[in-house]
Amino acid sequence: MRDAGGQLLRWKKVSADRHGFVNLADSLEDREWCLAYAYAEFEEIHGRETVLSCGSDDGIAVWINGEPVHKNEIGRGYAPGADSATIYLKPGVNRILVKIDNYTGGWGFGVSIPKAAF
Repeated sequence: MRDAGGQLLRWKKVSADRHGFVNLADSLEDREWCLAYAYAEFEEIHGRETVLSCGSDDGIAVWINGEPVHKNEIGRGYAPGADSATIYLKPGVNRILVKIDNYTGGWGFGVSIPKAAF
């Protein structure tokens, strides 16, 4: 797949800073009116219900194991934990997909899921 300028699109490894923020302006350049996807996998020993917390600059949508669990189309700056959603994590590998919309200015996101208490 290619972007509007013909550049080949591909996955790129990024990391969150020590505050849990993934700065997409640093990783993907400071682009206007665009979107990015982030994907990760993690394992759970036991299935459990928990709360996903997230923040974004600007809009955000989140899928867990292919199921939509949260969406907030909004123009805003990043605030950790600004949104939350109750989710179910299955035993074994869980997959999370995050879509971030950028309107203008900087862009990025943070997502957190608490560790199991056992």
